[in-house]
Amino acid sequence: MQYPNISTLPAFNFSLPTRLTDGPAPPAPRAPPAPPNNLFAKQVAPSETQVFEEKDELSDVTLVVEDKRLYVHKTFLALHSPVFRKMFFSDFKEKESKEVCLPEKKYTAMVSFLTHIYPGHSFRTLTDERLIDILELADEYQTEQVLSDCEQYMGTQIHLLGQRLSEDQMMLYLWMMAQYNLKLHLEVLMDLSSKKAVHRLLKSKYFNSVPPETMKELLVRRCKDLEKTFSRTND
Repeated sequence: MQYPNISTLPAFNFSLPTRLTDGPAPPAPRAPPAPPNNLFAKQVAPSETQVFEEKDELSDVTLVVEDKRLYVHKTFLALHSPVFRKMFFSDFKEKESKEVCLPEKKYTAMVSFLTHIYPGHSFRTLTDERLIDILELADEYQTEQVLSDCEQYMGTQIHLLGQRLSEDQMMLYLWMMAQYNLKLHLEVLMDLSSKKAVHRLLKSKYFNSVPPETMKELLVRRCKDLEKTFSRTND
């Protein structure tokens, strides 16, 4: 094999700027858009609903929720949920059914739930308002991925907002963490909540939903914080 003679190749001239400032100045960076009040979108995005509202050639079962149809895939749901696996691949009536009615489910919650099972979706559809419904579905269908997404959402809110968390958020998250044994961010949340005045926590619509054991620990921490404050004042 013969290689070309380098001396016969045409020469190329590359002109480099003599100073780093040569040429037009780069545009100033644009400021990022301000996040929404709750840091996440409040509604299910149209593109996310379309994923399940439009049937494709691989869809083999339809979930009917609030008279709306969601076209999904048995095998994919079964991979993420042992409940769906038994439903579609064991001796249940749904095994041969082309449509499965879910009469007690909410459409928006089910769509958000499915977006966390299917790839290519973030947890931006989660909101405080939907958290209860989605965690209930995740627990019912035993989908660890959705439970993890919900825990990550609460952790993000806790660490970004800190003491700016509302009393409703604190009580809601304490309730959900206790209900579904989500402990990853519990210690931080307990610490933040113990610094809130009790009379303000009592006004939360979720106060009575927090388990007594969790509330007892929270009040003990509150008392200890007050004792430390009084002790420093008297010293």
